[in-house]
Amino acid sequence: MAPPSAEAFALARPLLKRWGEQFGLRAQWCLDWAWAEKLAVWWAQERKQLGVVQTVWSGTAPISAPPLRVEVSPWDITESTRSSFEKQAREQFESTLVEYCDQLEAAARSAGYVRTKERRNSDHFRWLAVYQVCRFSQEAIADAIGVHRQAVQSSISGLAKEIGLKPRSRTASRRAKTAAVLAALNRAAAG
Repeated sequence: MAPPSAEAFALARPLLKRWGEQFGLRAQWCLDWAWAEKLAVWWAQERKQLGVVQTVWSGTAPISAPPLRVEVSPWDITESTRSSFEKQAREQFESTLVEYCDQLEAAARSAGYVRTKERRNSDHFRWLAVYQVCRFSQEAIADAIGVHRQAVQSSISGLAKEIGLKPRSRTASRRAKTAAVLAALNRAAAG
């Protein structure tokens, strides 16, 4: 079966926008992601074609990186000590590693990628997801995980600003029991 036609894609755009609004995902990058990552999958699932789905890329293509290969001169055991060979090998490795990373970072910058703030705590993403998509209040999230509401509020608003997502209105929250919030957070962590 042929992929969707241009007319089908034109019809899908407003549906996708309504889908995003339903979950508070109005930022253009959210819609672009859904367009690129989900639309082809939905189309294939609807037609019971569950094999490999080729994704349509939106925006910058991924950077193709060759594997890191380090070539170290062989150790001439008759000419140098083990410690001097190990030192030379480490220096060659470090030099090659720095060059490799510099080249990939330069390729990423020239392709339009932007360095993002490093985040080691994925909890803030979960909090934002259950706030934005599941519509749980910041108070319900804080109560469910045992932290102050201010910590949740600060994390949600900071992360939303950082990723360019306009948080939904706080008045659109649904009341939730602690167990429901925890279940949603656990699903977010597992999925």
